[in-house]
Parts: sequence; C-alpha cells; structure tokens
Amino acid sequence: MLATQGRKLVETGYLDLARAVSGYDKVYLDIGAGSGKFIYHLAKDHPEDYFIGLETSQDSLLDYARRIEKKPSRGGLPNVKYIIGSIESPPKELKGIADVVFINYPWTKFLRALVTGEASTLRKISSLFMDGGVLNMTLCYDRRYEPLFVDEYCLPDLSEELFRGQMSRSYSEQGFELEFLEAINSDEMKRGRSEWGKKLAFSRDRMAWKVRFHKVS
Repeated sequence: MLATQGRKLVETGYLDLARAVSGYDKVYLDIGAGSGKFIYHLAKDHPEDYFIGLETSQDSLLDYARRIEKKPSRGGLPNVKYIIGSIESPPKELKGIADVVFINYPWTKFLRALVTGEASTLRKISSLFMDGGVLNMTLCYDRRYEPLFVDEYCLPDLSEELFRGQMSRSYSEQGFELEFLEAINSDEMKRGRSEWGKKLAFSRDRMAWKVRFHKVS
C-alpha cells in the first residue's frame, strides 16, 4: 500500500499502520478524500483520534500531504495519513481498521453504487470496519442541474422515501441499519468543509442529504 510522505509515495505495510494508529481512541477513514482538507481539519480538532484519507490521486493531496509533515507549529499533524487507493480495490491493510467511515459527495459509479445499495460495494465498505462502526455519507445530485449525469448513471431522485425505503433495505441486507437522516440546504453545504460540496452549492438552490448507518453485523 502506498502512502504520501510530503511529495513522495512510500510503501506502508500493515504493521506500519498498526503502529501509527496505536494509542489513539478511534480511527476515522475518509473514502474519496479529495484534497485531504476535510480530515486534516478534523484531525486538528481531535488530536485524540487518528484519521486516514483514501484517495485515488496523489496530485489532489499534494498540499495537505506536505502540510502534515511540517512541524506542529507550522500546521504539521501526527494523526493523519493519506493512502493512495480506491474503494473498488481497497488496500488489504485497511481491513478492519475503522471505527467511523466518511463518504462526502461521491460521484460517478461510486455514487450510483451507494444510492442503489450495490451489494459488492457495501461489502467492501463493511470490510473496513472494526466490530460495529458508523458510516457517515453526504449525498447530492439534482436532475435540474445534472440531467445528463443523472440519466447516464440511471440515478433515482434523492428523497426521504428512497433512503428509508429501498436504500435502507439494501443496506440492511449487508449489516447496516439506518440511524440518522437529514436534508441540508445550499447555505449549509457552503459552510461545510467539503470543497466539492461547496462547488455543487455555488449559485444553486439545491439540497444534500446527510445519512448515517450503524454497522450491526
């Protein structure tokens, strides 16, 4: 498994990761970490916990990958690691590591898999958890603004009925129980830490959905 080290990528094994997370209260994993900003600020606010960002592109992580390596007085953080990889083929070293998983504003095939409750994708996410655990997602798209995208990926309209109905049943089959559901507006999206969420909300009157599942088996 490859992890960032400033501008470089270094091979990181299971024992390296186990030593890194040792002594922390909880381990948080952000799938599709983007620039790494979201978990960087969470890690800064919660030094008692460890944070891992999983991202396919090293380029998008360069700024925050360099930042975490600095001295603490200049923004460096010891409780963050950025891993290069994807949920389609998650690094085996991440198996069973997470207490909490974040997925913020996914897109393309991954978004469709989550919305439709694709069994193979949910099993891969499930494999990342310790016993129990919490899956937090923020999902957003709108047929008014992304009609071609919605049609290309055959996406159902997001609604409370979808989350509490078919989606909840699909997740339950993979050991996830719906725990929390909330709709947020564009202003709330703009105040969040997700850069992609802010872009989606820019000049748009739209809604995103925050949903939390608890892994029960």
